[in-house]
Amino acid sequence: MKHEQVVEGKFDAIKFKSFIQDLKGKYVFPASEGHLKDLAATFKEENWPHIEKDLSFLNEISEGLMLGVLPDESLMPVKANIEDEFKKIINEREAELEFSIKGGSHQVDMERLSQGSLFRPFLEKNNGVLDVSVMDSLLKKMWDSIDDPDFYKLLRKEVEALHKIIPGQDTIINQESPYFKSIEKFFYIGKINDPEELEEKFEEIQSSFLAIDGRSLDSLTKGQKIQNAYSLLDFSPLFRDKVNKKNRPSNMDRDLKNLFFASDAKYYITEDDATYKKSKFVARSLGLPVRVVKMDELRLKLTCL
Repeated sequence: MKHEQVVEGKFDAIKFKSFIQDLKGKYVFPASEGHLKDLAATFKEENWPHIEKDLSFLNEISEGLMLGVLPDESLMPVKANIEDEFKKIINEREAELEFSIKGGSHQVDMERLSQGSLFRPFLEKNNGVLDVSVMDSLLKKMWDSIDDPDFYKLLRKEVEALHKIIPGQDTIINQESPYFKSIEKFFYIGKINDPEELEEKFEEIQSSFLAIDGRSLDSLTKGQKIQNAYSLLDFSPLFRDKVNKKNRPSNMDRDLKNLFFASDAKYYITEDDATYKKSKFVARSLGLPVRVVKMDELRLKLTCL
């Protein structure tokens, strides 16, 4: 809308801005932390004049409303100074890694483990024993390297191949153990190529993934459920994003934050195809009330009412 962009067959941002203005008697269009984090991702001091224009435009559309998060994670539009909130975000500390690893130990047959496995360097340092210390080291490495496109693609490739590797051999985990049985269904996320099948099995895939560190779906907040579901979809061949130096894995974290902030809304509007597909799937899977739409889709829906 800011650049008055028109893409034939997709949307007309000039008409859409006028449409939004007409709807302001019935709807509010609040800004969120997600919008500001998107803007902050490319922030540089020399770009401040352009950032100010973006913040001013966001303030115009939102009429100075932002989404506040209540203790139960419901969302409430409140008056806010959008420029001040943006400055808080660019000055905030990076999030710290929080996780809890549980489980026993298992001797891995290193001769049968792939030379390119992400587990290999950590297992070699631990004499081939998979235990809490190995998982702890691996997760810290993943956290430190998550915005390295090459590392992330290797990680995603290994997860997607688990359904081929694990059933044929007791390399990483003893398949007769209760622990293996509890996490087994997660391994098949890379195998499912039918959206309906994935939707049907998605709850058990989520539960299986959470069992890796002893969590359960029932114990998660709404925000954690959205994060878990949205992130898991990137390991599905149906939904994975392209990852490169411009589209880094951290972009996905901002995308799922946008879905969280839209989760109590009537409509979540996005023109990004990957975000649209993932968000619609997650909203259906978790029973979120929000309807995920594109710009022209919203115009058509509301014009027909």
